[in-house]
Amino acid sequence: MGKEKAAGALYNLAANADNQVAIASKEQGALAALVALLRDESAVGKEYAACALGNLSFNAVNKVAIAEEQGALAALVVLLRDGSAVGKETAAAVLSSLAVNADNKVAIAEEHGALAALVALFCARGAR
Repeated sequence: MGKEKAAGALYNLAANADNQVAIASKEQGALAALVALLRDESAVGKEYAACALGNLSFNAVNKVAIAEEQGALAALVVLLRDGSAVGKETAAAVLSSLAVNADNKVAIAEEHGALAALVALFCARGAR
C-alpha cells in the first residue's frame, strides 16, 4: 500500500515539468522502482506506476531514459496485454508517448508482443 501511495505522489509530482527530470534521474532510482511496481500483484500499483511513467515521459530526456530502463518496455507490454482496463489504456498511452522518439519507435516495435497487444487493444470491443 505504501508503494502505491508513493507512486501516486510521483504521478502527481511528475505532472510538473520542473520535477520530471529530477524524479527520473538515476540518482533517485524512481524509474527502476516504478518498473518494479509494474510487475507487482496490485492492479492499483501497476496503474499508478504507469501513470507516473506517463507523466515523466512528457520530457524528451525521460522518454529515452524510460525506454532504456531495464525491463520497462517489457513490463508495459505485459500491462498492456494482461492489465485492468485502466492499466491497458495507461500502458498504451505511455508507449505512445515514448514512441515520439525515433529510437524508441524501433525498440517498442521490437519488444516481444508489443505490436500484437496494441492491435488487440485497438480492435477490442468496448475499448475507448
